[in-house]
Amino acid sequence: MKQLKLLDLSRNGLRSLEEGIFKGCESLEQLYLDGNNLTTVPTMSLKGLGSIRVLSLSGNNIGSLPRAAFSMLGDSLLRLDLSENELSHMEDEALSGLERLLLLNVSRNDLSRFNSDVFKGAYNLLQLDLSTNFLREFPSDALRHLTDLKFLNMSNNLIDEIDYRHLSSLRELQVLDLSGNNIGRLGFSTFSKLSELIRLDLSLNALRTIDESSFSGLTKLKWLSLQDNNILLVPAVALTRLPSLAHLHMEFNRVAALPIELIEATASNLVTLSLTGNLVREIPAGLFQDFQRLVSIELSGNMLSKITRDTFVGLEETLLELDVSSNRLTSIGEFPLRRLISLNLSGNRLTKIPPETFGHLKRVRYLNLSSNPLYGGFPPVFPSSVLDLDISRTDLNILPSILFRNLESLERVLIAGNRLERIQSGTFSRLVNLSRIDLAGNHIEHIENEAFVGLAGLYELNLRGNRLTLFTGEYFDTGTENGLKSIDEFAFSQLARLRTLDLAANRIESVNELAFHNSTQLHLIDLSGNNIETLSERTMEGLLHLEHLNLRDNRLASLPETIFDPSRVRSVESIDLSGNRLTEIPIRSLQRQIGFLSKLNLARNRIVELFSQEVASNVKELDLSDNPLSEAAIKGILGEAKILRSLNLANTGIERLTVRLETPFLKRLDLSRNKVVNLRKATLERATMLETLNLSGNKLSDLSSLNQAFQTLPALRWLDISGNYMKTVNETDFDGLISLRFLRMANLPNCTRIERTAFKSLGKLRSLAAHDYPKLGYFDVQGILKGMSNLEMLDIEIKDSSVSNEQLSIRTHPRLKEVILRGDRLRSILSSSLVGVRGHKLVFGLKNTSVDSIPAALFFPVPRSTQLELDISGSKFATLSSQFLSALDERTSFIKIKGLRYNPINCNCDARQLWKWLKTTSDDDPSNLVLCSAPSNLAGSILINLAEHRLSCDITSGGSVDEFDDDTTASNHASSLLSSSSFSSDSPSSHSYSSSTVRSTFSEPEIIWTVAPPVLSANRNKHYNSDHATSSPTGSSAGTDDTLIIGIVGGVVAFIALIVIVICVCRFRWSSNRIDQARLAMATATSSIPDASMVRPASAYSGKINHELYLGSYNESTLDRGNATMASSIPAIPHQIMPLVQPPMHLMHTLLTPQTQSPSQSQLQTPQFYGYCDGSLPVYIACSTDTKCDR
Repeated sequence: MKQLKLLDLSRNGLRSLEEGIFKGCESLEQLYLDGNNLTTVPTMSLKGLGSIRVLSLSGNNIGSLPRAAFSMLGDSLLRLDLSENELSHMEDEALSGLERLLLLNVSRNDLSRFNSDVFKGAYNLLQLDLSTNFLREFPSDALRHLTDLKFLNMSNNLIDEIDYRHLSSLRELQVLDLSGNNIGRLGFSTFSKLSELIRLDLSLNALRTIDESSFSGLTKLKWLSLQDNNILLVPAVALTRLPSLAHLHMEFNRVAALPIELIEATASNLVTLSLTGNLVREIPAGLFQDFQRLVSIELSGNMLSKITRDTFVGLEETLLELDVSSNRLTSIGEFPLRRLISLNLSGNRLTKIPPETFGHLKRVRYLNLSSNPLYGGFPPVFPSSVLDLDISRTDLNILPSILFRNLESLERVLIAGNRLERIQSGTFSRLVNLSRIDLAGNHIEHIENEAFVGLAGLYELNLRGNRLTLFTGEYFDTGTENGLKSIDEFAFSQLARLRTLDLAANRIESVNELAFHNSTQLHLIDLSGNNIETLSERTMEGLLHLEHLNLRDNRLASLPETIFDPSRVRSVESIDLSGNRLTEIPIRSLQRQIGFLSKLNLARNRIVELFSQEVASNVKELDLSDNPLSEAAIKGILGEAKILRSLNLANTGIERLTVRLETPFLKRLDLSRNKVVNLRKATLERATMLETLNLSGNKLSDLSSLNQAFQTLPALRWLDISGNYMKTVNETDFDGLISLRFLRMANLPNCTRIERTAFKSLGKLRSLAAHDYPKLGYFDVQGILKGMSNLEMLDIEIKDSSVSNEQLSIRTHPRLKEVILRGDRLRSILSSSLVGVRGHKLVFGLKNTSVDSIPAALFFPVPRSTQLELDISGSKFATLSSQFLSALDERTSFIKIKGLRYNPINCNCDARQLWKWLKTTSDDDPSNLVLCSAPSNLAGSILINLAEHRLSCDITSGGSVDEFDDDTTASNHASSLLSSSSFSSDSPSSHSYSSSTVRSTFSEPEIIWTVAPPVLSANRNKHYNSDHATSSPTGSSAGTDDTLIIGIVGGVVAFIALIVIVICVCRFRWSSNRIDQARLAMATATSSIPDASMVRPASAYSGKINHELYLGSYNESTLDRGNATMASSIPAIPHQIMPLVQPPMHLMHTLLTPQTQSPSQSQLQTPQFYGYCDGSLPVYIACSTDTKCDR
């Protein structure tokens, strides 16, 4: 080992290293110990490595770094990687002795602060990566020793302030990354000391404005990113301080115009300009006239409606890349850009490409026209220089050979998602350089002979999801998800370079014994999902080395004994035989590959007994799930399969585990869906390397006794105890599971108590699924999540009726990528719930809840560059409001909504905005198609397949009631009653307030804001972070543009409410004497009230506030007794008053968007209110001019 220079021991499950293990490795220069289970730095084991230059300990469980941890390597170590550990503390002088260290990486740890002398000793450090930790302050004291530092990455921390004092000692810095923090403003001359800085990244912060002096002193800065900061204007004045700026990135801000000052500030040196995802509507002609070096412009995802010949004047000889995808372009003209190499026009509204468009584009290599409704409106010829052409999703019906006639240099063509039915011979003729063709998702039924003949360099052909019924090796090589019935001999013999063959989901019944003859390079074969009943002994003949053979979901009852004989196929590493009809393991067939076979899947067969342990004892991964195994077979596997790494025995009928697992190398064990009642400590004591354990769906009832078994598993990281019979989860039930990172404990039907302190030892947890507890009365979500700062996935049940940011505490969980909320008690979600999300991707779910609407501002705090996925499966949505969909307009390319089809969608006029949104954003996935639940005549219809005029709330006078849904019929009936002024004496409950918008013949009632008393329960219906408790989206789309506006509106509303309360108190005092005198008279006069409908529910204010505040709302105001002016123009129609204390699901229904009305109907309509309330419930009361309420 004296000559060994590189040693890689990564991902071996090492928990420690013996002292002196590297003795004799004097020449070792690189040592990699990544992905093991080390909890401390192996200081003593590293002695003797005098030549070591690179040491990587990434992906371990190291929690702290002691003083002089690597001092024995100081003479030689240049690079040290401690990323993705669990470092929460580094002692002073932890790096002492590392005088030659140049690069240190401690990213993705749990560091929240640094001591002042932590980097003392590493004086020559040039690169330092502190990204993705929990630092709240810039560690200026700790960095003062690193005067030669040139690269500093502080991204994805929690820093909220930065000024010149923090950076004063880093005068040699060239690259500074501060992205993904919470910096709200830049101080005066923040970077003035960094005269050598070349690259500065300030993306994903909260910089709404940039001060003029912010970039003073950065005379050498060439690359600047201000991406995703909600900036409204290009900081042109500040950019004038950057004379060397060449690359400006301002993606995903709110810039609506490009000012002339930008040109003056950056025209001389700018090379690339990126404004993707802004609000730019127009580019003035000649804007880029003075840009002499600009080679790349990115304007994707804006609101451009036209581009003219003069738009890019001045860039004819310089521009190389132009991206105007995902705009609103309906037509395109000539591009006089003679040096252009890449042009992206995808995702617009183009219906035709004029011939002159490409007249000057003689050098373009990459051309993207996908996702435009072109219907074949292509130019006669494309530029002959094109190498990569994308015409996917352009509604092509025919693929004429003339389309590619002059594209002799073409290497890759994408034609997926069109309506092609056949491929003619000669379509791709003379395209000798073509290596990749994508024809997936068309309607291809027939491919003519010689369609692909002559494509000697063809490397990839995708025909997935077509309608092919015939396979002929003469013209193509794959037909996934088609209708193929057989594979002929020598089908692939001419494809000498073929490595992967995917024939899944066809109707193949037979495979010719010479089908793979001469396919020596074929490594992966997928024949799953077919109808194969038998295979020939010679089927595998002609193959050399097969990495994976997938025969899943066929009809195989046996395998020929010599099918895998080494004389036919040299080696087979992995075989999937799941979902067939095997009654025993085909030992005689598999034992011929026993030296090579490492993975075997026999799930979902009919295996009962294991007559030999030869195969099971020699593979490393074995899946026998969903087989009716005997008790003897289970004992044999658990007691003799000593080299197994992964074992799946799910749903095999196990009732008790009496044998001890003799599997010392086992890492994954699945015992789910059995009938196990208890798990003894002795059963698992030999499986010390076990990392994943699935016990879900058994009959385990005592979690405390299970914990004793868990104590023997020091490496356990993933645990699933869902679907068992536990009644309580106590404080000590998870003690000792210090390595646990993923916990699932869902669907516990008997659970009545979960103690908050039960999770106290799981502070390092990254994923938690805790939901479906029908007998649990209260679930302290906020208390349970406290301390779990590393959470990345949260799937949890909410027992409260509303949820806010304070319960989810997302600010203290900045790494969350997935948040799923469940529970039928949950009725509303507050708009600040997602404040604090900073990731590049977020999956947010409202599954199986009673939520029926989403606040329009819910996603406003989420960065605009974040890829969003919203899952609302199993909730109560009748539609998605126009306000919410309007707020999603700027995220159209970055959001995907799932689960709409599992909601009671009402296809009336309220669904029109949803219909339009789905038309422009829906994909072809059948699982995402939205079905109508109402009205009855449209029930079961696919929403986007309906004509818009069928989405109506009108009921014609001659129409049948059966044609409409119940809600519409009821609303129409109510309107007729009101218009006839025939009032009944029904109780308030008989006139339940409907959320459906109804067209009426009278003006909309006025909306009054008032404030209800505090809710008695301290744990429910709370309002946090200035949120409004609502189950309906509120506010206009402008409310989502700026939280400042929301705050101002909220302040004004609060001020008005305060005035109202003061006046009411005064009126109460003034009228107290009269009330006492009138009580007797009122009591005797009660029986003489002519209209019984005026009897109201008791006030919640309990005598403290005059009841006129409650009843006076019928008179247009809480301050007066009527409004004579309005009374003359609005019919005197009494409206059902709402109680002052309502469940959240009934709040704010009056804020639904009104339907279009004639001017006479809408002229008296009152404005909508949108505000926040703290500590109490906002109540919206419909008001009338009926003066009878004055009683």
